Amino acid sequence: MNVVFHQKRLSFLIQRIGIALLGFLLIASCPQVSFAQSFDFGTLSYNGFPGVSSGTSLHFGPDGRLYVLQLNGHIKIYTITRTGQALYQVTAYQEILTVKNIPNHDDFGGAITRSIREATGIIVGGTAASPVIYVSSSDGEWGGPNGDTNLDTNSGIITQISWTGSVWQTIDLVRGLPRSEENHATNNMELVNITGTKYLIVCSGGFTNAGAPSNNLAYITEYALSAAILAVNVDMLNSMPTLTDPVSGRMYKYDLPTLDDPTRANVNGIYNPNQPGYSGVDVNDPWGGNDGLNQPILQVSGPVQMFSPGYRNTYDLVVTEAGKVYVTDNGANGGWGGLPEGEGNNAALVSNAYNPAEPGSSSNVNGEKVDNVDHLDYITSDI
Repeated sequence: MNVVFHQKRLSFLIQRIGIALLGFLLIASCPQVSFAQSFDFGTLSYNGFPGVSSGTSLHFGPDGRLYVLQLNGHIKIYTITRTGQALYQVTAYQEILTVKNIPNHDDFGGAITRSIREATGIIVGGTAASPVIYVSSSDGEWGGPNGDTNLDTNSGIITQISWTGSVWQTIDLVRGLPRSEENHATNNMELVNITGTKYLIVCSGGFTNAGAPSNNLAYITEYALSAAILAVNVDMLNSMPTLTDPVSGRMYKYDLPTLDDPTRANVNGIYNPNQPGYSGVDVNDPWGGNDGLNQPILQVSGPVQMFSPGYRNTYDLVVTEAGKVYVTDNGANGGWGGLPEGEGNNAALVSNAYNPAEPGSSSNVNGEKVDNVDHLDYITSDI
């Protein structure tokens, strides 16, 4: 086991309110701030440069700059200098909009005009001379209690943005990751090196409140890659040919394969799995989801694998220098959905059926109740 641990990152989810300028412990690895400093944004002068609005994640890069991700996909890069005791000032600023500008789609993969993204994860690797940014994002539409808004539940993307020495080069590494009908999405990540191979360990939010479909979450069920921690092989992805999307013109590496949606046409016109040439690739893949009929699948030996399944909505995680993995998980919302019907020790009895008697805030017939709160999970001692 060989783990490269990136500098401590503090992440914060504020999807329903603007950024609160509260205290952060920012562990700085930069020459401007050469040791751990505790300060809040009240002691940081933006010095006339743009501030942060609805920030979701931040990380000091190997170049010593602070990379901040906003919910709308804006990436703001700050050079910070200490100017006195507990006083800090932004001395240079840069902004990247290539994640914010990712196009969105509907539940059938068709292009739409909505341009907002929900961006919740950022990590920075590479070197001081050539930093590499990794950002997770998905469609910025939230449905939930308002019913099915036909948003793209395959809209999760991990984007790699590399400094070439003169410009930032953007490539979407993985397209088609699951994203719920509400705001549970492809969240934060850690960049690690395992036995010489570079991986992103990724939080993939769940689609349900406690496992069963519910009214407040548009009656959708979990997908194969949702409610989990995923391992994404960055080296394998970067060894693949770079492709260009014929519609958006964006460069990308890999589309997750999906189920063959019976309501959508196949690209090559072959629908019989037993017929030579069958691929199961639908028109508009990997976009859509279509309430699960077009969901992404686990591909044996593919670059996206299951690391640890069975979470509600993991938002952030940390991999320690010793290889221990901890993850934060958001607890259930009362009344937003209960346990799967028939859940228990007999797998043959469980189903994805909607059960109105399982609201998630009162005991079911077996005396169980969905009342878990936000918590920290310890996954493994050796990644």
